[in-house]
This record gives sequence, C-alpha cells and structure tokens, in this order.
Amino acid sequence: MDIQRINMTHHFYYCLLVAVKIYRQERGLANKVDENAFIYCWLNKAASEAVFDYSLQAEIIWLKSQLKSRGITANMLAIIEPVFVKLDALLNEVSKKAV
Repeated sequence: MDIQRINMTHHFYYCLLVAVKIYRQERGLANKVDENAFIYCWLNKAASEAVFDYSLQAEIIWLKSQLKSRGITANMLAIIEPVFVKLDALLNEVSKKAV
C-alpha cells in the first residue's frame, strides 16, 4: 500500500469517526440501532456523492458488509477504531522512514 492510499484511507476513517462522535454528542445516549443506521446512511452518502476517492469504495463496501453480517446492534466502532489506529501507526512509521 502506497503512502497516498494510506493517507486517503486514514482520512476516510477519521471522517467517519468524527461524524459518529458528533452524532453521539448531538443525540446524547443514542442506542446502537440508531448509531448503526447513521453509519449506514453516512457510508451510502459517501459512496453515492463521491465524497471520497473512488478507490475507497472497497472500504465502504467492506464496512457495510460488516454491519449487515454483525447485525444492527453491533458495536461498529469496535471495528472502525482499530482500523484507524493501525492506519495511524502505519502513517507514523512511514513518515519516520521518510525523514
């Protein structure tokens, strides 16, 4: 995976996490069903409006499939956050090598 792809994927997951955190803050104690419905709608909008690079469609499809297979009450942040953390670590590692 090249640095540009890592950056785009990292940015995608960052935006998703921020959107969910804002949703939680605005809604207070939202249940998992509502939160996952929000995530699903966010992913659909990201895909249909081409907000992110087309190469990230695979990430969107994968996340939607995770949501469908795990069920509407799944803790999606338990899937999303570790991916973001790994991408963050990978970016730090790559940037250290570049210096």
